[in-house]
Amino acid sequence: MKTKFAAALIAAILVSCGFVGTDMFPKELQYAAGGYSLASELGIEPDEMGELRIERLVSREDVNGIFVVAKRPEGWRLFSLNDNVELNAILENGFFNRFLGSTGESDRSFICGMTAIDDELEIFTPPAGGTEGGCNDNTLDLARSEYIIQYYDNASATLLTITDKPGIQNFSDIPISNNTFFTMLDSSMLASSLGNRYVILARTRNSDPASLIALSFDGIDSVTSVFGESTPLSEHTHVAKSYLSVKSVDGGWVTEDGIVVLSHHDDTRLIRYDLVTGAELDSIKIDSDWMQGLSFDDSGEHWYYYDRRTGYVKKLRTWW
Repeated sequence: MKTKFAAALIAAILVSCGFVGTDMFPKELQYAAGGYSLASELGIEPDEMGELRIERLVSREDVNGIFVVAKRPEGWRLFSLNDNVELNAILENGFFNRFLGSTGESDRSFICGMTAIDDELEIFTPPAGGTEGGCNDNTLDLARSEYIIQYYDNASATLLTITDKPGIQNFSDIPISNNTFFTMLDSSMLASSLGNRYVILARTRNSDPASLIALSFDGIDSVTSVFGESTPLSEHTHVAKSYLSVKSVDGGWVTEDGIVVLSHHDDTRLIRYDLVTGAELDSIKIDSDWMQGLSFDDSGEHWYYYDRRTGYVKKLRTWW
């Protein structure tokens, strides 16, 4: 009886002090949608994980999966998981690195580093010995059905696109903005009730607060016309612009439900902004010390991270 009374008293104190139902994460049981024991598979302690990236990828033919690439002393390993966060396959290849994406080609659905992989998880080496150019230095990101690669020269930041017609070797480039250096955080092809939108999220380098710019344009025809001209992307007539001012940005993701930014300021938060207006919508407080490899679905339905306390790759429903 005393034990039950003590437990009830502690619960009452926690509620009255605001520890239950506050915005401090984790409320993992509330949002949990699956997990995979990555550390156990690798035979390491949970906090021994090195560089890692998690992405849910969708090919042009709607083949999808959760892909985790982890750097180990013997090289990179790629883990293919289904949407229930169950293992499909473990792949190893000398050309793997942290870059993950979907190529948009029916026989080359996904790519890891400089290696293309079809939907049967059979590995193919890219043509002409790696004509993707830039994959190896980790400065790329891409949207569904089309590459979008960022590289730097001495004068400006430039976007390089590699389209899927007729192959991944075709490319064009365009500056993001005149005399302003940007680092790309994310790019996505979003298919929603508002139509197909190609969105790029980038931040100015070496500035505080960080100025973020979301550039959005509709449809493949507009993409082709934009990248067929040399006008800076942020000044192009086909492009809609949203500006965000966020302190201490450490990551950003584009979803159909808004832009999510990881911010380290007075505390560490995931903040969601309106995709069109840039207005702040909501946020949650997190402890990023044990959360690694954060990633968000383009759909905005789920997000992912590696838990350095438990060794699990976790899938969670979004909080909004």
